[in-house]
Amino acid sequence: MEYDMRSGFCGPEENTESVSWTLDESGKLTITGEGPIGVVADLEGWKAFDQEILTVEICDGVTAIGDGAFRRCKELKEVYLPEGLVSIGDESFYYCLKLDKIVLPSTLNHIGQWAFRACRRLLNDVHLPETLTDIANDAFEKAPCSSKFAGLTYVGGHLIAADMSVKDNIDIREGTVVITDGTFNDCPDVTSITIPASVERIGTDALLCGRKLFNLRAATDNERFRSVKGVLFNKDMTALIAYPAAAGADAYCVPDGVETVCEHAFFYAKNLKTICLSEGVKTLGAGAVSNCEKLVELRLPKSLETIEAEAVADCDALETVRYAGSEADWNAVSVADGNDLLEVIELVCEG
Repeated sequence: MEYDMRSGFCGPEENTESVSWTLDESGKLTITGEGPIGVVADLEGWKAFDQEILTVEICDGVTAIGDGAFRRCKELKEVYLPEGLVSIGDESFYYCLKLDKIVLPSTLNHIGQWAFRACRRLLNDVHLPETLTDIANDAFEKAPCSSKFAGLTYVGGHLIAADMSVKDNIDIREGTVVITDGTFNDCPDVTSITIPASVERIGTDALLCGRKLFNLRAATDNERFRSVKGVLFNKDMTALIAYPAAAGADAYCVPDGVETVCEHAFFYAKNLKTICLSEGVKTLGAGAVSNCEKLVELRLPKSLETIEAEAVADCDALETVRYAGSEADWNAVSVADGNDLLEVIELVCEG
């Protein structure tokens, strides 16, 4: 009897026909098209045949896998993904019990919650791209490719999660290459974090962990990062990455040579009354000076070109911003939304 080929469309709701699928007699599901696969929970798609799928091949042009796309495809063993794919959504491969082969493309920049949860045959040969920092902390829960050491969860060279219970001094293990976005966000009792020589990339807000953190230390032989008196910079000190919230000083001047104060760099710096950005700083990152409860004075250099969203916000004690340039210079600075505080407090142009 001739096999009845199953096929259909699986693009996003606004353009369903942009991506299509076929399931052949051998159990191979092939997906072609341009753009993202839609949220399969909202589509009939291949879900009626999900226990017949043994292999998935997603072809060039497909950029994202929607939430739940292959959820509970219990017979699925192999997945082939294209370069150009940037996102794997929540629960995309949840409970794919027999999945044991998947190669993640170098272009991938997001893995969602429970994406590979309970993939019990997914072993330690899963290689995460070094540029990938946006990984949900439970993306690989109950998958053997993840391992836990001293309350920290690793997948290969990526540190992807820290238990809420971790506290005091944290030593990230040697061999870690990437600390992913928001890794320590739920760890209010961490006081010190040591970054080993092997770390090459630190994700957004990876070290933002609470108001007890007083020290960030990078190994002296780390080639990407360095620490000076507990403050973390990139190696050539052109970017200030993070200032510990509980550092004891009441004033801090960003060192000469720094060009960028990164996102949330001074977030919750609870003891600072004065922050001075040195001449040469060009960018004040999103949320960089926010929730600094004792901050009274902020000094900005004439070199400043960009103030990102909510860079100066929720600093209730702030009285004065002193700018080293003229009023005309200040008007040329690009100020993003969420910096209303700069409009209601005293601004002194000293140039």
